[in-house]
Amino acid sequence: MKLPEPFVTKSAEILPALWDCYGGYLRSEITGVRFVHNSQKCYLEITTSVERPHDTDERVERIDLTAITSDPANPMFSGHVSAFITASELVEHFNAYDLIMCTTLFTAHAAEFIDQ
Repeated sequence: MKLPEPFVTKSAEILPALWDCYGGYLRSEITGVRFVHNSQKCYLEITTSVERPHDTDERVERIDLTAITSDPANPMFSGHVSAFITASELVEHFNAYDLIMCTTLFTAHAAEFIDQ
């Protein structure tokens, strides 16, 4: 059974690329960062480990990147191209300041340092 197009989701893992760029600035509890999109929305999905007394869970936060645009008719992140291409654009074209303004990737100390 083939799912209708709005339900097909594509993704690309970008944590290794972010780690190469920002290393110790990233929150230590982050276990994955994926660029996720379908034909309508683009998200940055941040997975973090959550320690419990006898176990470890994971929590997933999705940040809608579709709203990041200077021209609503031409969004910066579109679900109509490859997830790998749009993920590469985020890693290559966003600087640390851009990332602290729209994500929760960095530690509070690192975000404050970058903002200064």
